Amino acid sequence: MDFRILGPLEAEEDGRLLTLGGAKQRALLALLLLHANEVVPRDRLIDELWGERAPETAGTALQGYVSGLRKTLGSERIVTRGHGYLLPVEPETLDLGHFDRLVREGRAALAAGEVRQASAKLSEALALWRGTPLADLDATPFAHAERLRLEELRLSAREDKFEAELALGHHAEIVAELEALVAQHPLREKLRGQLMLALYRCGRQAEALEAYQGVRRLLVGELGLEPGAALRRLEQAILNHDPSLEPLPAPAARWARPRRRTVAALGALVIAGAAATAAVLLTGTEAPPTVVPNSLVKIDARTNKPAKVVRVGRFPEKVVAGYGSVWVVDGKDETLTRVGARTGRADLVGGLRLAKPAGLVAAGGRGLFVGSFAQNELVHIDPSTLGVDKRLKLPGRTALFVAAGAGSLWITQPPTDFHAWLPSAITRVSILNGKIEKRFSAPKGVLPGQVAFGAGAAWVANVGDGSVWRIDAATNRIRRIAVGNQPTDVALGYGSAWVPCLGRNAVWRIDTASGKVQAIIPTGNEPLALAAGAGAIWVTNQADGTLSRIDPRTNKVVKTIELGFNPHGLAVADGAVWVAVARGLI
Repeated sequence: MDFRILGPLEAEEDGRLLTLGGAKQRALLALLLLHANEVVPRDRLIDELWGERAPETAGTALQGYVSGLRKTLGSERIVTRGHGYLLPVEPETLDLGHFDRLVREGRAALAAGEVRQASAKLSEALALWRGTPLADLDATPFAHAERLRLEELRLSAREDKFEAELALGHHAEIVAELEALVAQHPLREKLRGQLMLALYRCGRQAEALEAYQGVRRLLVGELGLEPGAALRRLEQAILNHDPSLEPLPAPAARWARPRRRTVAALGALVIAGAAATAAVLLTGTEAPPTVVPNSLVKIDARTNKPAKVVRVGRFPEKVVAGYGSVWVVDGKDETLTRVGARTGRADLVGGLRLAKPAGLVAAGGRGLFVGSFAQNELVHIDPSTLGVDKRLKLPGRTALFVAAGAGSLWITQPPTDFHAWLPSAITRVSILNGKIEKRFSAPKGVLPGQVAFGAGAAWVANVGDGSVWRIDAATNRIRRIAVGNQPTDVALGYGSAWVPCLGRNAVWRIDTASGKVQAIIPTGNEPLALAAGAGAIWVTNQADGTLSRIDPRTNKVVKTIELGFNPHGLAVADGAVWVAVARGLI
């Protein structure tokens, strides 16, 4: 039996495609195939199939889908192991496993200089793709993140194949395909370098140089960065008609026309860590990314160093993680951008049409909600389509920040521009039907701002009076907790609520059970936002351009990470910290 996920999900036996059942049952099979030969716990399967909307009958339904797949695939095909299920699959019977093996063999051949074999292996691997992976599972939460991961594997394999084709002297044959891919991925320097080299070898020197100037304009104009050193060396080599750019003789005839290539000459052709020429293939060291303003910076929690920088707008602010991505609101551009947590690919969400967007929450299986500082409206985003599918109107003039929990949305509604002499409100809305369940009036001067949900309550940072409100979700009772001047955010983690107070340059730690302050932890200048995860509390200090890492075991800052400019919101996703960096204070 053969399984295919590099396109629409398929299972084939003896040349016959099997009927795999409804959407949930197909999604279950896809999950088991993505984790072939691994035990996948039932709880994880339920989370992936239903998200936070899992009904009480989800366990029973899951057993039913397993039973349905066993009837189709064979009673012994899916094995019950402990509290999970395992799908044993031979690597060659799953197209993804077959693809992985061929790509490994192709890269090994490439590294050994066996470019014909490399080209053949990589071509065979890419021929396994039948279209968009998991194309028929768009409605499932996990499919989007997995699709991004698989597409990145495909693109990387295509880059390796281009490298082999250049080594074989097939530059003319790949120009059109390279041009199309560069248009789709304009900032991918390895592809750009391969296109430049192919154009040059086709006698199109002016177009090769224009390809370089095109990416330079993008990098300098949008990011304030010059192209990488390897790409700059390649441009100079083209300008100088460097002989090392010419293709080597075909491998079979190399004895007849020996040509010497030094490592130094080939170094000019290293693009993004791999050689762009033919015979000698090198692996370069990519310089660490430079933090630039108006970007989303990925910090590796293991090294405390920037690992990726993604341009996202003119003034990125609030950041949340969810659905395999990181999402950032830009207040000046009035946009929402999705960035793949694994790929770093940025996609703009269209149709937001919301003045001064500010608040943002990933509401489990319910999608994303965006709030506004200028409108009394929440916008709901479907993360699978990036489409706006509904708008929720509220009484009042703002719908600023939003949290999700206990079946509700919790929305803070301060006066426009935080006028202290006007009343404020916090509104609790049913996440199912959008109806107002409770409206909490806040006295003048309280000014509710950021809000988070955890430990059975909504926690509201009140900028005006230096307090945090704990609103019990079961009783709607409010408990006021005094903190420092200007609390600007709140996050839950490690049994506590954490509140940065911009006016005191410190973070308050509050026990979620008792409501008592456990610690006051000094940070950098103007701590603005924080997030919990990856074993730490992470705090952006907007005035001194740093990120503080707090160890929750010791209540001390154990690392201060220099970012520069003005860091704003942040989130933790897949063991990394994503920080919005802008030029300007909030």
